Amino acid sequence: MIVVYPIPPTLADNPYLDLLYQPMTGTEVEVRRVRPLRRGIAEALGRNGPRVVHLHFFDEICQRPSRAETMARTVAFVTLLRLLKGRGARLVWTVHNLEPHEVYQADLAEQLYGEVAALCDAVIAHSHSAATALAERYGRPPKLYVIPHGHYVGQHGPKVKRSIARAQLALPADAFVCVSLGAWRPYKGLEDLIAAFRDEERRACPEPAEGAEDRDRPSLFPRSRSLLLIAGQPKVPEYAAFLAQAASHVPGVRLLPGRVPDERMPTYWAVADVAAVPYRRLTSSGVLIEAMSYAVPVIAPDVPMVRELVRDGETGFLFQPGDVASLRDALARAQAHPDLPAVGQAAFDHVRRYDWNTIAAQTICVYRDVVSAQMAGRVP
Repeated sequence: MIVVYPIPPTLADNPYLDLLYQPMTGTEVEVRRVRPLRRGIAEALGRNGPRVVHLHFFDEICQRPSRAETMARTVAFVTLLRLLKGRGARLVWTVHNLEPHEVYQADLAEQLYGEVAALCDAVIAHSHSAATALAERYGRPPKLYVIPHGHYVGQHGPKVKRSIARAQLALPADAFVCVSLGAWRPYKGLEDLIAAFRDEERRACPEPAEGAEDRDRPSLFPRSRSLLLIAGQPKVPEYAAFLAQAASHVPGVRLLPGRVPDERMPTYWAVADVAAVPYRRLTSSGVLIEAMSYAVPVIAPDVPMVRELVRDGETGFLFQPGDVASLRDALARAQAHPDLPAVGQAAFDHVRRYDWNTIAAQTICVYRDVVSAQMAGRVP
């Protein structure tokens, strides 16, 4: 029996860990999702026999606005990992990001990621591109595996009929609706999405000539053809205020701050003609996969990791990250596409291949590999 301790043991607003570990029930692996985390760490330190500490997210453990606190926490975390290895635990890291979402101390974050990559007995990336980027940035770890992120098909319930969903959210039945869901964080480039939507609306509905009567002015939302809906939990209050200011003079933009309950997610996906993921940097994205899992075409950054999931014009629409004009063009291409439901179906057909049972089995193989290497004496 291999005992596994995930860090963190749970995720409040993300089913990733639940979906990964549930299929391991009844296998050679016992997953110990002990809370609080310090209790699980103490158990891992005190236990004998084959065991794996599986790192997923640790940025919030280490990164703080205070440099002194970040440095102290980084040293303590690396020391803990070394102590776990000294006590016989194997270390595995799944690379969800190549750097923290909120970087307070960039050099310390870079140092930490490099040390974690070197300390771990195995590293898992969600794509071949992410594996290559990791090796180039932090050095190639002893064992590097590619295991994809699983789909979210039906995770929050079946998709709702569009007419019902739009009525529930008080949205026009005939509008083109672009939806962006997920936590509001600066790296996600939501202000770029607002600017691109504003510019596209101005291009589609130009201002009337000087002196024209208001009745001659082209109508805008709620009577217009386009709507941008951005819903999610603000992570940085200042950023939420910045977005509110950016959206305040853009007709058709609706900001809905606050966590979207899991049971409401199918409703939000159902109202969407497209889902926008306007990120400026991306290693992997659960919300991108979730949109595809609900057969919604995606607008996503044209980076190597995304290109392994999204084919431009076939399963979604790509743009150059950080480029508002490129994002505007992707919005325009999506709106002009003659058969968006077919694009969404192609996205669904592609992403549903990433089955959690297979992913769990592949992850167990990684655990078995690092434990077998240790028992064979190839790893101290």
